[in-house]
This record gives sequence, structure tokens and C-alpha cells, in this order.
Amino acid sequence: MKKIILLIGAFTFLFPRTASAVTVDHLVISQVQTTGGAGKTTNDFIEIHNPTGSDIDLMGMRLVKRTETGTSDTSIKSWTESAIVPAGGYYLWANADFVDIGIVPDATTSASIADNNGIALRLGSNDTGTIVDSVGWGSASNAFVEGSVFPINPAMGEVLIRNEDTDNNAADFIISTPNPRNTLTVPSTTPPPQPLPPPVEEPDPEPTPLPSPPPPTPTQSGGGPVASPVIIVPGAIKITQALPNPKGSDSGYEWVELTNTTNQTIDLMNSILDDGEIDTEIGKNHYKLPAQILAAQVSVQILIPTGKFALNNSGEETIRLFDSNRIMIDSFNYTDASEGQVVGLNLEEEPVETYSEDIRISEIYPSPAKGEEEFIELHNDSDAEVVLKDWVIADSSRKYKLPELLILPHGYIFILKSESKIALNNYGEEKVSLINPNGEIVDLVKYEDAPKAQSYSRTDDEFEWSIMATPGQDNQIAEKVEIVEVEEEAAEEEYLDIPAIEEEITESQPEISSGIVAAVQESNPTPLVITKQNPIWPWFAVGFVLGAIICYILIRLMNRKELLK
Repeated sequence: MKKIILLIGAFTFLFPRTASAVTVDHLVISQVQTTGGAGKTTNDFIEIHNPTGSDIDLMGMRLVKRTETGTSDTSIKSWTESAIVPAGGYYLWANADFVDIGIVPDATTSASIADNNGIALRLGSNDTGTIVDSVGWGSASNAFVEGSVFPINPAMGEVLIRNEDTDNNAADFIISTPNPRNTLTVPSTTPPPQPLPPPVEEPDPEPTPLPSPPPPTPTQSGGGPVASPVIIVPGAIKITQALPNPKGSDSGYEWVELTNTTNQTIDLMNSILDDGEIDTEIGKNHYKLPAQILAAQVSVQILIPTGKFALNNSGEETIRLFDSNRIMIDSFNYTDASEGQVVGLNLEEEPVETYSEDIRISEIYPSPAKGEEEFIELHNDSDAEVVLKDWVIADSSRKYKLPELLILPHGYIFILKSESKIALNNYGEEKVSLINPNGEIVDLVKYEDAPKAQSYSRTDDEFEWSIMATPGQDNQIAEKVEIVEVEEEAAEEEYLDIPAIEEEITESQPEISSGIVAAVQESNPTPLVITKQNPIWPWFAVGFVLGAIICYILIRLMNRKELLK
């Protein structure tokens, strides 16, 4: 069976709802979130999708917005350098304050969007550049509305998500649950559904029995027929996996995987997911699926929105799937789910790959001294070797995918700016993250206003600024050396040659060269105490001043005797 991972609400132009396919040859705005709820009004993101078969560069383009009746653009993000949206892939912008988005945005700025706005992707300048794609929502009536405005402002836990592209916002978008994707998200390669071949008429050797009459139309609670019933044969859709206990917060991040076991495309719209015993009624917190086309032999992972039913982490649990007529199609049982564990039917066939959780960001050097270079250092805090292929380090504006690197047990590697092209901020807030190939954030470090020639170094679970940069070595928290006054007699024995000390400090600093370096420190530097003798030149100065005063007095006296004569 072919398995392709999709998320509920994710649009694709390979499965349009209309009978005729729509060919899209440009970037489209695929998902928009305008609020995270009370106190989180800047939890905004905009997802751009490349539905074509070729990579597209955003350089020269810009994201802009207009207010409800606005007539001029306000910049959200402009691209002056190359930023590739891969074929079939995505690009994610988010407000810089949206720190719990759950995925690393490709770009962040301080701009925000709100109710009744319109946004556009332009090629060229503000106001005059060519509009590549746009959307307006709520009561927006500006130039960014395509066809008719999408009439709803998304609320907390909701996004506008593109369903197709007919240049009519009201028809092209739906309200769904958030599922932001970035350039690291694996592009969908699902083939378009093919029409079923015409039936071949063959003579029946025996008379065909008449079909049974269809069952009466079921009704919803409160009376009335169910709108647009979807009849799915039991067993056609199977619950194959689930994530009941995600790492971190559970609410809004639990998912259930459904698999189409047939050779036909099935529409899951208005199907129902919930949990409960087999013979019990559907719960009031069930989740009714929006439009979701599931191709033959394909799986889809459905996020359970916040406020809907929650899966148990311990004890027995039953997940149930009903069609739109409230007839149960399938159920799935599991017992206990540890954090991050995927429970399911086919784990032995396709094990979920896991990655080390013991790799940490150990040192950051944002504002190097003259002649040195910025670097980001990683540390393996485990007793096993770890291969870091396809891991990613990222700051607030750029990402770098690591090549196949081996980091030894308790060893280090450091990545220079010349290799990663990541330019760390010297002023204001900066965020540096480490991401595994599953797209999970393994470590995240924040700092503000980097002092010149000081590294931000981890000690245990805390970071401190240090004047000693130690790439590839154990961190040393060193402060400026103070000159200690001692008695002259003691100084004669303990006096240290200052030039020699400076030479020793220079030699103890590890050399920072270009490329990616792996090293392990085996010794710690010895702290230095500098003393100095009491100088004797002040006594010569005092004698000189006294001599000058005496000479002056003698000259005055001699001049006075001359006058008396």
C-alpha cells in the first residue's frame, strides 16, 4: 500500500473538488492565521505553496497587507536575497512574537495581520508590483480581494486554508485547523486520482438478484435529514495509527491516521471521529471532518483541534470513525501511550525513525573580535556516536542543513558563519534553534545584545557570557583579569612578566579556522593572578619638585638684595 502523509485541512491541487482539474502555474497563499486568541493577537502566520513542478525563487517578491478599505500596501516581508520554495513545497512567514508555533518559520518580522484584512504576494514594488496571489477576509473591500471576499474572520484555533484556485476567495478557501508547513516539509507526491475505467459488459451466467432497498435516511439529533450523506463501506477506511501523547502540549497536537484500503477515491467530508466504547453514543466533543478527499491506498493524519475529544495517555482507549450517516466504519483500541509514542497497526512495517535528544547548542559567538569569525557549537551529551545528517541549525531569519557529520560521545562540532551563512544578531533578541530531520525542535537558545568578543556559553542548563571563546572545547566562563596590588616584598617573589602572560593567554585560545570542526578538550586552563611592584619613580618626581621650589626661593632672595642696594 502506498502511504503518503497529509494533514487534515491541507489543500492540494491534485485533488480539486470540482469535476475539472485546475492547473496552477504560480505561487499561492495557502494558509493564513490572524490570531492565537486573547493575549496572542500577534500569533500570525502566512504559508505560501508552490503547486508547480519546479522550484520558485522569492527574490524580488514581497508579502504586503491592506486594511479593510486600505488603498496602499503595508510591508510584511520582502525578499532581497534568494529564498527557494521547492516544487510542491511550502514557505512559512510568522510574526516574530509567535514563539510556540511548533515549527521553525522560514522568515519572521514584526508585522501582523488582523480581522478584515487583505494580503498579497507581489512581484516588484509596493502598490505597483504585479500581484502573484491575494486573499481578503471578513468585510475587506480592498484591491486584494479576488472575486468575492471570504466572509469569515478566523477565530482562535482556526485558519483560512486554500481548497482550490479559481480566483474567487469565497470559493477557494475554507476554515480549518492550523497546520503550518515550512521549506523542510516533505512535498506531497500523491498522484492525481484517475477516473475509473468504464465497466465491461459481460453476460451473466445466472440471473442477478435484485439489490436490497436502501435503508431509511438517518436523522441528526434534533430531527431533519443529514445533509450531503457520504456512504462509506465499513472496512474501506481503517484507523491505522494515532499519536495520543505528543511531546509537550497535547491539546491541538494529537492526531489519528486514516487509510483508504480501496482502489477508489473517497470523500471523508462530514465523517466523525471520537473516542468511547463501541456501543455508546457519539460524544458531544466529537470532531466532524471538513472537506477531505482521500485517494486510493493513501493515508492521512488528522489533527484533533483544541476543544474536541482528547485521547487517553494511560489505560485503555477506543478511537471510533463514523460516516456522515453516523454509522461506525472502524474502531481502534490501544493501552497506554508514552510521550511521543505512535500507536498503530503497521509500526513493524514502517517504524517511526527517532533521533537523539542529547545533542545541545553549547556555545554561540555572535560578535567576534577582529580577525575571528562567528560560530555555533553543538555538543553530544551522550555516550554514543551520533550522525547529524540533515539536522538543521537556524536563527530568526536563516536555516542551514548539516551535511553528514559524526559527533563523538561527549564531543563537539562548531559551524562557522562562512559555512552556514547564518549572521547572528549583535543587537536586540536572537533565537538559535537545533532541529532534527523530523522537523522537531531539539534545542532553542535565546539571547539579547551580544557583547563584543564574548561567547554565550552553556554551563549545566544555563548560559553565561564569557570573554573566552572555546570552539570545540569544554566551556570556560572567564571574566576580565583584575590587577591585584600586593606588598613590594611579596611582589619580588610573585611578580609575573606581563608580556609573557599575554603570550600565554593568546596561545591558550583555540584557533578558529574555516569550515566545520570537531574537537574534544582534555585540559582546563589555569587561572592567572597578576601582581606588580611599587615603582620608585614617584620619589624622583618629588625630589625634582622640591629642588625647583628651593631654587626659585633663592633667586627671589638674590633679586631682593640687588634692589636694596
